[in-house]
Amino acid sequence: MGIRSHIQMPRFILARFEDTNNYISCYDVRNKSFSEKGHAKTINTETDYYPKGFEEKLNKELEGPFSRIVAKMILLFSSSSEKDWERIDKPVFTKSDELICRQFFYLLMARDVSVVNSFYEESDYSIFFKKAQNHELAVGFAMNALCENDFLKEYHTACLINRTSKPFVLSNYGVVIHLVDGRIHFTLPVSPCIAITLYDFEKKLNSAESMLPNVFRLQKYEYIDFINMQSVKQQIKLGWGYICSNDSAILKTYINAYNFSNQPNTR
Repeated sequence: MGIRSHIQMPRFILARFEDTNNYISCYDVRNKSFSEKGHAKTINTETDYYPKGFEEKLNKELEGPFSRIVAKMILLFSSSSEKDWERIDKPVFTKSDELICRQFFYLLMARDVSVVNSFYEESDYSIFFKKAQNHELAVGFAMNALCENDFLKEYHTACLINRTSKPFVLSNYGVVIHLVDGRIHFTLPVSPCIAITLYDFEKKLNSAESMLPNVFRLQKYEYIDFINMQSVKQQIKLGWGYICSNDSAILKTYINAYNFSNQPNTR
């Protein structure tokens, strides 16, 4: 019996978006439908999508190390008080952490379904391999190219602490590409209250309050709304996948807002 692979977003991040009943509310982009009983184990999965060896390699080299960084951020900033944060006397991201974060962002980009589909269209050799092997080759080639280019190398790694009552939502694509004060950010929500962002400038975020070097507290709903709506827009434009949240009402609000803003003008 084959293994069931997560096509793009790993289970350890999806699980952070479960509600108190261990369900995830999700919007199916392709079918335009909601579910309030999704599971981290099964969302956007397919049997034998990747070979078992490739899954094990990804887990050992990137997913495992990145999951430990996420766990560290959540331990530092989710349950402790802000007075405890003031006692932190060293950078929360080591140089090794920064490299792993960049490479994990590249991995999510490489696992984009459109990357895999383009490999099928352009490769003369795909007919000689099984589906799972083609998926491994497509992701491997894309990942190697992204790491070799390493276009995020000069970006700074930061942790965003969501201190509002609105949670971050999570798309299958994961990495939200957006502008702040005219600068590009690549942001990945890793829980409803924490995101990791790569940003390309030294100065403090005007939309956030700096607590520590590369740790920012977000207290304005507008900033959370902006990131979440960008996440919704990106995933819907891709035409596939899911948008997930631990709060079904919040998720429906964002989807409805997107649909309303994209209604055809009948005047």
